[in-house]
Amino acid sequence: MWTRTRCRSAAIVAVTGTVALLAAACGSSGGGSPSANASSSSPIIIGNEADLTGNATVGVPGSYGVKFAVDQINSHGGIDGRKLQLVAEDSQGTAVGGIAAVRRLIEVDHAQAIVNTASSDATVPALPATQSAQVPFVVSAASDPVIVSPSNTYVFMSPSVPVNLDVKEYVSYIKSKGYKSIALIATNAAFASAAVSLFKTEAPAAGIKLATIQTFAATDTDFSSQVHAAQSSHADAVFVIGDFLGAVFKQAGDVGLNVPFMYDASTTDPLIIQSLGAEANGLVSFQTQATQLLDATTAPMTTWESEFKTAIPSAPAGVPSQFTLEGYEATYVLAEGIKLALQHGALSGSSIKAGLESISGFVAGKTDFSYAVPIGYPVTFSASNHAGDSTVTPVIVKNGIWVPEG
Repeated sequence: MWTRTRCRSAAIVAVTGTVALLAAACGSSGGGSPSANASSSSPIIIGNEADLTGNATVGVPGSYGVKFAVDQINSHGGIDGRKLQLVAEDSQGTAVGGIAAVRRLIEVDHAQAIVNTASSDATVPALPATQSAQVPFVVSAASDPVIVSPSNTYVFMSPSVPVNLDVKEYVSYIKSKGYKSIALIATNAAFASAAVSLFKTEAPAAGIKLATIQTFAATDTDFSSQVHAAQSSHADAVFVIGDFLGAVFKQAGDVGLNVPFMYDASTTDPLIIQSLGAEANGLVSFQTQATQLLDATTAPMTTWESEFKTAIPSAPAGVPSQFTLEGYEATYVLAEGIKLALQHGALSGSSIKAGLESISGFVAGKTDFSYAVPIGYPVTFSASNHAGDSTVTPVIVKNGIWVPEG
């Protein structure tokens, strides 16, 4: 069951019909007051904090990935014979919304663990609530490094990679290409602000000049001032953060700014290629979410997409996306933690946490849950490391699809 969403359609991702689709997937709230040590036949309540409105580019596709994984697990008997009950709450892409959503999941819906498919803006402020309640919290897409700080002992990140590791790889790539200066254009979202701050340290240390730093709001549609600033800076290349539709790249082309463009890992999706058409060829980004991208013709990805479309035939336009892959993978990571917890006795927040911390080299479909499609990078946690993976791979658009760069 997928319950208790507060659903509206949203901009950026084309989600026409999302309201009806999400409503159809939602039932009434679980209500009740199941304890963490409920009977062996009772459902395990899984919460989903999601940006279903606001930054729905992340939250709506991500939630469909969570739902797909939960439905798949339940259709194969659940975990140790216990079905999963999915409850979603809308974090609205804001700090206030994120805190409220997590509190509802814990206090009203009685979620025993939570999968997060929200932006960093809605995720980071909600961390104290899940930490205080000792409810395990698996973050699929948000990448602010504070998420996996040592104090957040009940918070895990997978498959997203912390921004501090992302930026090191971005700068290493820029240096390998011989670019001496870059223009940085970034959204003002929390993860992007963290990335910009890290660029200010990492780039000069690598001998790379930040020729200009420009910002924009998520709702902006005119990027002419940022593009002209980049053009006037005479930078060797441009690095863009958080522009899901490639509007900055397109406007740069319109004014004749013909230098290499790189985009951060949050935009490695067919959506940007569909938006730009043939202009997208040559655009570079970075892959962190899965071993294959959605436009790959590999057996795992074609199987995953086929099974997704069979399970959710009426998903809105723009779904599945990279965030759907992330929601799917994060749910299986949590499921593995729950499975390991159940093997050692009663289910509780602390036992799920211990289960997650004992995960090593986990890939759903390879190491466990044989019916899952093996698309994820291997995930390893420990008591001192709650970032499950650090793989960042450069990719480039060639002939209308993302392929490994090089």
